[in-house]
Amino acid sequence: SLGPMQWRAALGASYDDEQEQVLPCVAMTISAGDRSQGSGAFNNNTPGLSACLCEVFGRVGGYPAIADAVATLSYAELAGRSGVLAAQLQTAGVKPGDLLPLVLPRSIDMVVAMVAAVRVGATYVPVDPAAPPVRTQGIFAALQVRVGVAADDVSLKAGLPNATTWLSPP
Repeated sequence: SLGPMQWRAALGASYDDEQEQVLPCVAMTISAGDRSQGSGAFNNNTPGLSACLCEVFGRVGGYPAIADAVATLSYAELAGRSGVLAAQLQTAGVKPGDLLPLVLPRSIDMVVAMVAAVRVGATYVPVDPAAPPVRTQGIFAALQVRVGVAADDVSLKAGLPNATTWLSPP
């Protein structure tokens, strides 16, 4: 669980008294009881969490949210890209509580996909695209999912289940 100082670090913004009001929203959305209940209780609160994320992103929109070796996204850009992917996930049939494999390298795209999963109430399952095929096949067999998120790179999609609809981060 993240404490207030960790949320400040995760949000990456300098906080003044007005922005300090953002944190109670997060704390109320993910209560201690919800965390102890596991993903089911967490997902039941997702509409509140999704709204809270949108509120926070709106308040700190111009600040850098995430950076990798290729690019930096502001919170506004993260909100926009994750919103596009969240809409695609919903159109593909992802519902609150669904498991959503993310077959992506550690990157901005991974963070976009994680935020999109939270926005639709899905539980994301990060899958290392460099893992041995035997491992990923076992993960997919256990998950039995219909929709997942994977990089556009065809080599990363090799060996992914054909019965699954694979979306790419925008």
